[in-house]
Amino acid sequence: MSALMRGAAFLPGTHQPPEHAWVYLLIGENADGGFMKIGCSTQPLKRWKDLTVSPVSDKYMPDVKYAAIWRAENSKDSYRVERLLHHKFRARRIEGEWFRFDFKCAADKREFNGGCKMILDGGWWEKLSFTVARNFC
Repeated sequence: MSALMRGAAFLPGTHQPPEHAWVYLLIGENADGGFMKIGCSTQPLKRWKDLTVSPVSDKYMPDVKYAAIWRAENSKDSYRVERLLHHKFRARRIEGEWFRFDFKCAADKREFNGGCKMILDGGWWEKLSFTVARNFC
C-alpha cells in the first residue's frame, strides 16, 4: 500500500486528504492512445469525483486507470508547479488540462520524467490505482 493511502485521513467517507496542496496526474488510455490530466487541488479525491460531470473530462474519466500525486507545501506552490508542467508539455495538449502521453512508449516516459525532474524540486510522484482511489470518493 502506498504511503499516501496509509494516511489516517484517508478513511472511507472522510473525503479529506492530509492538509496539503497537491498536484495530481490522472493517467489512462483510450482508442487514441495514452493520456493524462495535470491538475492541482487541496482535495484531490473530491476533485476527481467532480470531474465526472465536466463535459471535457467526461470523455477521458472512464478510461483513467492510475493517479499520481505530488505534495506541495501550499496552494501557491501547487498552482506554480501545475502551470510549469502545463507549459513544459504544451505541445502535447489535447484539450484543457489533458495531455497526450503513452507510458508504454519509452520516448514518452523519458520526456515526461525529464520534464518533471526539472520542475518537482527533488520530489517525485506517489502513484496509486485509480480504482482504489475512486473507492474513497
